[in-house]
Order: sequence, then structure tokens, then C-alpha cells
Amino acid sequence: MRVWLIQPAIAPYRIPLFSAIARAPGIDLTVVVQAGRLAGHPWVIDTTSVPFKVLQVRSLAWRQDFEREVFVSPTLVHEFFRHRPDLVICSGFTASTLLLYLPMRATRTPYLIRSEGTPWTRSRSRQWRTRWPSL
Repeated sequence: MRVWLIQPAIAPYRIPLFSAIARAPGIDLTVVVQAGRLAGHPWVIDTTSVPFKVLQVRSLAWRQDFEREVFVSPTLVHEFFRHRPDLVICSGFTASTLLLYLPMRATRTPYLIRSEGTPWTRSRSRQWRTRWPSL
């Protein structure tokens, strides 16, 4: 199964996870990267030295503040049709997720939106609602 995992950039702490996925039987993993580095982070990963395939796509970046950037990758749709992955995993609900939505629907390619947290799940009001779920 050809799996695309779309990331803004590769963080060093993600390399062991991506490596384990790439070693799984039957998985042909490609990490699709939109930038060499992220705002607010000092690391830059040499993508030629990681133990999984990396596809760097051209992106436009809009930096919102010290740590937040939005990436738009116009070439992503072209690369999707060129590589035809069997599954796409998007890192959060991003511009890339939106760009690929219609092509994935048209080709019936399953996709997964992976998110580590949202302002709603991290907010104090969410903690309050968790304590009193009947409200």
C-alpha cells in the first residue's frame, strides 16, 4: 500500500515514528514535505539521510506569528495524480487537506486527518466541559 503522509516539515522527534511506519510490512511510505524548516524551530532535517522516502513539494508560506505558518502547495494536486497513493494522511485540517479533498474524492482515495490538538481541545472551557460532560 502506497501511503502519503503530508507534513509541513519533518521534525526530528517524528523520524522514529515515520521510520517504524516505513518498516511495516506492506507499507510504502512517502512523507510529503512542504518546507525545509518551520518558523520558531531551529532544526533543519537532511531529507536524504532519513530511512524513508521524502517528496518535497513547492509551497507558499504565510507566517502568522513566531511559531505559526500556513502552507499552500499548488503542485500538491499534480503530485497526487502523478504518484497515486492508496492512502493519504494529512497533518491537521490544513490548506493541503482542502487542496486534495476533491481529487481524493474523485479517485476514491481514503484519507485520514491527523491532529494533535485544537484550540478547542486545549482551551480551559474544554477542560471545564470534560469535568461536567452533561452540560
